[in-house]
Amino acid sequence: MGINFDKIPGISKIYKSFSVERKKGVRDISSVQGKRDELTISQKAKDYQIVSKAIKAMNQIPDIREDKVNEIKQKMDKGLYDINGKDIAEKMLTGGFDKKI
Repeated sequence: MGINFDKIPGISKIYKSFSVERKKGVRDISSVQGKRDELTISQKAKDYQIVSKAIKAMNQIPDIREDKVNEIKQKMDKGLYDINGKDIAEKMLTGGFDKKI
């Protein structure tokens, strides 16, 4: 059993106009065939990519430098680790404020 669109009022007009529009769309697409797609990446996106890679690299670096910790432990065990409190305060003040993030 088929549907006869001619017996439904107004449907044949809508169906015919849809068919014409579809054909026009095919012609528009065929005129674009010779063109190529193009992708451009903004400088902001490139900068973000660099920062993202840097953050990933930083996350792979351990927070505790085991070699330094072991060296200080050995000196402490032998009684050779002697440091002046003034030197520590100076390092803390000069080391933390002159670095930029």
